[in-house]
Amino acid sequence: MLNLVNLLLTRKCNYECSHCIGTYGPDSEGKLTLEQAKYYIDQLPEQQTIDLNLTGGEPTLYNELIDVIQYADKVREKTSYPKKILMITNSWWAENKWKTDLEILVRNLILIRIYSQIQN
Repeated sequence: MLNLVNLLLTRKCNYECSHCIGTYGPDSEGKLTLEQAKYYIDQLPEQQTIDLNLTGGEPTLYNELIDVIQYADKVREKTSYPKKILMITNSWWAENKWKTDLEILVRNLILIRIYSQIQN
């Protein structure tokens, strides 16, 4: 049994926060393909993974994020794993009042951890 799997979707981030543990930023390259993300998600039931944490860089900059969330949710419906889908984000999209399918999915499917260097 695994308590947590971190799935780093993209190294790209719209900020370069001093507290970030990675070397991510607007010019960072590297991302998983959708097929790679699905491959890792398919391993979660066998490992009885409790939490799937979608992370980056900034995961909301990953073009296939909605597809990844929907796929993970379908796997969860069939197998009960992962128990929770989480996402670490800097919440730039909330600050800019981003209204998309992602916002609906976020409210219904996943828990969000927000980290930012913006002080408000």
